[in-house]
Amino acid sequence: MDFATEIAQCAWTKGWECRSQLRDSECLLTWVNSIALNACRTLLRREKKFQSLSEISVAPKLDTAAVDVTRILEGCKPMERMILQQHHLDERPIQEIASEYGCSETAMRIRLLRARRSAQSRLKLASRQLSDQRSEAA
Repeated sequence: MDFATEIAQCAWTKGWECRSQLRDSECLLTWVNSIALNACRTLLRREKKFQSLSEISVAPKLDTAAVDVTRILEGCKPMERMILQQHHLDERPIQEIASEYGCSETAMRIRLLRARRSAQSRLKLASRQLSDQRSEAA
């Protein structure tokens, strides 16, 4: 109801402002109704262009976590990548990985710690670069 009232007020206001264009005073009601109809069509066209994203019910089919993990691992050295992948993704225990590489559990824990820190520092650097790019673009 508010929408119709607003359109009607808009039409009468526009009609008043453009009253010099009215050629026949007997067609006043038809002329104002035409203005209202055109204003309504214009508003409806504009509303169709703007749809809220919450109405879109399609879920993304891309596994972004896997993409993120792949990018993190690509930035690591080969040995670091293997250790991180075997321990965190393949869920192998430290003892098993250490015996495979022929070193002690302590040495493997230290390598794993260094690999994590290395990956973390690369992520922080990439994050800083991304925020710098965004600030330059703004």
